[in-house]
Amino acid sequence: MDGGRVDLENRVALLEGALRDVRARLAAVEAGRAAPQAVAMAAASAQAPPPKAREEAEEGAPVANALTLAGRSFLVLGGAFLLRAITEGGRLPVFVGALLGLAYALLWIGAALPGPPRGAD
Repeated sequence: MDGGRVDLENRVALLEGALRDVRARLAAVEAGRAAPQAVAMAAASAQAPPPKAREEAEEGAPVANALTLAGRSFLVLGGAFLLRAITEGGRLPVFVGALLGLAYALLWIGAALPGPPRGAD
Protein backbone atom coordinates (compact mmCIF):
# COMPACT_ATOMS: atom_id res chain seq x y z
CA MET A 1 0.00 0.00 0.00
CA ASP A 2 2.84 2.41 0.84
CA GLY A 3 4.54 1.64 -2.48
CA GLY A 4 1.63 3.22 -4.31
CA ARG A 5 1.69 6.26 -2.06
CA VAL A 6 5.43 6.79 -2.56
CA ASP A 7 5.03 6.41 -6.32
CA LEU A 8 2.17 8.92 -6.30
CA GLU A 9 4.19 11.39 -4.24
CA ASN A 10 7.10 11.10 -6.68
CA ARG A 11 4.80 11.71 -9.62
CA VAL A 12 3.25 14.75 -7.92
CA ALA A 13 6.72 16.12 -7.19
CA LEU A 14 7.69 15.70 -10.86
CA LEU A 15 4.50 17.48 -11.93
CA GLU A 16 5.16 20.34 -9.52
CA GLY A 17 8.68 20.74 -10.93
CA ALA A 18 7.36 20.77 -14.47
CA LEU A 19 4.75 23.36 -13.52
CA ARG A 20 7.48 25.59 -12.04
CA ASP A 21 9.39 25.29 -15.34
CA VAL A 22 6.31 26.27 -17.34
CA ARG A 23 5.62 29.24 -15.08
CA ALA A 24 9.21 30.47 -15.42
CA ARG A 25 9.15 30.12 -19.19
CA LEU A 26 5.78 31.86 -19.45
CA ALA A 27 7.05 34.73 -17.33
CA ALA A 28 10.09 35.03 -19.59
CA VAL A 29 7.92 35.07 -22.71
CA GLU A 30 5.58 37.66 -21.23
CA ALA A 31 8.53 39.83 -20.22
CA GLY A 32 9.91 39.57 -23.75
CA ARG A 33 13.28 38.32 -22.62
CA ALA A 34 14.81 35.01 -21.64
CA ALA A 35 15.14 34.89 -17.88
CA PRO A 36 18.45 33.38 -16.74
CA GLN A 37 16.59 31.37 -14.12
CA ALA A 38 14.29 29.87 -16.78
CA VAL A 39 17.31 28.88 -18.88
CA ALA A 40 18.93 27.25 -15.86
CA MET A 41 15.70 25.42 -14.99
CA ALA A 42 15.35 24.22 -18.59
CA ALA A 43 18.88 22.83 -18.48
CA ALA A 44 18.14 21.09 -15.18
CA SER A 45 14.93 19.58 -16.52
CA ALA A 46 16.81 18.30 -19.59
CA GLN A 47 18.96 16.21 -17.23
CA ALA A 48 15.94 14.78 -15.37
CA PRO A 49 15.46 11.00 -15.58
CA PRO A 50 13.18 9.80 -18.40
CA PRO A 51 9.55 9.02 -17.50
CA LYS A 52 8.70 5.46 -16.56
CA ALA A 53 7.62 2.97 -19.18
CA ARG A 54 3.91 2.49 -19.74
CA GLU A 55 4.01 -1.03 -18.34
CA GLU A 56 5.42 0.25 -15.03
CA ALA A 57 2.77 2.97 -14.83
CA GLU A 58 -0.01 0.45 -15.51
CA GLU A 59 1.11 -1.76 -12.62
CA GLY A 60 0.04 0.95 -10.19
CA ALA A 61 -3.52 1.06 -11.48
CA PRO A 62 -5.00 -2.45 -11.25
CA VAL A 63 -8.51 -1.14 -10.51
CA ALA A 64 -8.54 1.03 -13.64
CA ASN A 65 -7.30 -1.89 -15.72
CA ALA A 66 -10.00 -4.17 -14.29
CA LEU A 67 -12.71 -1.59 -15.01
CA THR A 68 -11.46 -1.16 -18.57
CA LEU A 69 -11.50 -4.90 -19.10
CA ALA A 70 -15.01 -5.20 -17.63
CA GLY A 71 -16.27 -2.37 -19.85
CA ARG A 72 -14.87 -3.95 -22.99
CA SER A 73 -16.35 -7.30 -22.01
CA PHE A 74 -19.79 -5.75 -21.54
CA LEU A 75 -19.56 -4.10 -24.97
CA VAL A 76 -18.67 -7.41 -26.63
CA LEU A 77 -21.45 -9.27 -24.86
CA GLY A 78 -23.93 -6.47 -25.64
CA GLY A 79 -23.15 -6.70 -29.34
CA ALA A 80 -23.55 -10.47 -29.29
CA PHE A 81 -26.85 -10.16 -27.44
CA LEU A 82 -28.06 -7.62 -30.00
CA LEU A 83 -27.29 -9.99 -32.88
CA ARG A 84 -29.09 -12.81 -31.07
CA ALA A 85 -32.15 -10.65 -30.33
CA ILE A 86 -32.40 -9.47 -33.94
CA THR A 87 -32.12 -13.04 -35.19
CA GLU A 88 -34.64 -14.48 -32.73
CA GLY A 89 -37.00 -11.58 -33.41
CA GLY A 90 -37.22 -12.63 -37.04
CA ARG A 91 -35.49 -9.57 -38.50
CA LEU A 92 -32.70 -11.75 -39.85
CA PRO A 93 -32.84 -15.31 -41.15
CA VAL A 94 -31.28 -17.77 -38.69
CA PHE A 95 -28.52 -18.70 -41.13
CA VAL A 96 -27.53 -15.04 -41.66
CA GLY A 97 -27.67 -14.37 -37.92
CA ALA A 98 -25.39 -17.33 -37.24
CA LEU A 99 -22.91 -16.16 -39.88
CA LEU A 100 -22.95 -12.63 -38.48
CA GLY A 101 -22.40 -14.05 -34.99
CA LEU A 102 -19.39 -16.05 -36.15
CA ALA A 103 -17.98 -13.03 -37.99
CA TYR A 104 -18.50 -10.91 -34.85
CA ALA A 105 -16.69 -13.49 -32.71
CA LEU A 106 -13.80 -13.71 -35.18
CA LEU A 107 -13.55 -9.93 -35.25
CA TRP A 108 -13.13 -9.76 -31.46
CA ILE A 109 -10.72 -12.70 -31.43
CA GLY A 110 -8.62 -10.85 -34.02
CA ALA A 111 -8.76 -7.67 -31.95
CA ALA A 112 -7.58 -9.60 -28.88
CA LEU A 113 -4.50 -11.05 -30.59
CA PRO A 114 -1.28 -9.47 -29.41
CA GLY A 115 0.26 -7.01 -31.82
CA PRO A 116 3.87 -5.97 -32.23
CA PRO A 117 5.65 -4.92 -29.03
CA ARG A 118 5.20 -1.31 -27.97
CA GLY A 119 7.98 0.98 -29.04
CA ALA A 120 9.03 -1.27 -31.92
CA ASP A 121 9.34 0.50 -35.25
